[in-house]
Amino acid sequence: MFAIYSSYLQRSQTKVGQFKTASITTIVADQTVDLLDFFGYDSGAYQHKEELSVKLLIHGKYTARVIEGCNSVSIIILFVAFIVAFAGSLKATIIYSVLGSLFIYVINIARIAFLAVMIYKYPKNKNFCTI
Repeated sequence: MFAIYSSYLQRSQTKVGQFKTASITTIVADQTVDLLDFFGYDSGAYQHKEELSVKLLIHGKYTARVIEGCNSVSIIILFVAFIVAFAGSLKATIIYSVLGSLFIYVINIARIAFLAVMIYKYPKNKNFCTI
């Protein structure tokens, strides 16, 4: 699974000329914006022009960046590998893998939104927050 993901990253990211992150990273940033908007924050996500990241803005202020490591795919791969390594029945393995992966993905979006709000509200303490 990691080899497939690495191949996907190599094909979907652009590092020369105009930078472009993998679509999954952009989707995670956009869904974080949707969550922030739901809670009343005027936010936006824009491709960074100088690096492989998506800039996350709250009320027009650049607060955080979403990079490939923030999209939770690596953690989901590790989780599914762990579930498969200690698999019981096929049905239980599939159910745990799918529901657990979805849970990790949703919690990750909430984590990014929470950290972005904390950085926005408490910029002097941003060294304690890492996304």
